[in-house]
Amino acid sequence: MPLVKKWIKDTIDFDIDEGDMRLGSDFLMIWSIFEESYSETGFGLQLIRNDKTQKELTLVEDSIPSLNNLFVYFYDRYQDQSKLRDLKGKVKHNSTFIEEILKKDKSLITIEEKVTLLLYVVFRYRNNMFHGSKALKDWASIYKIQINKCIDALMLLYGNLKFV
Repeated sequence: MPLVKKWIKDTIDFDIDEGDMRLGSDFLMIWSIFEESYSETGFGLQLIRNDKTQKELTLVEDSIPSLNNLFVYFYDRYQDQSKLRDLKGKVKHNSTFIEEILKKDKSLITIEEKVTLLLYVVFRYRNNMFHGSKALKDWASIYKIQINKCIDALMLLYGNLKFV
């Protein structure tokens, strides 16, 4: 048994699957690379929701369906208010900009708003995983699909997104 897997089992009595361990490390590595690429401006909630900051997206045509699929998945998921509350966690922050996007008809949402929603979701998963509101046992089982989609969003947006 690998050392980390054994330590987790001994410490919190959870027999984590090695694939779930990889999921966490993949998210951490890809998030770190993504966040570092915005080190000049600093990446955070202020940058995501700032109306004065425009998001320039330079996706190759082939990537647009992937962006739309990720957006639709999270848009549909967070129509459920209990899931949205869970995503936001206990941290008090202004998320009305996300609620406004979620109230709109999907067909009327701009690419910039789609990117805003994706960035917000990824950022909240990052916070929830690293700051504990999504316990290891939860994200390793319950939120596996969502975390994989967050990884997909980060890889899709990396290098294709500028804030101006």
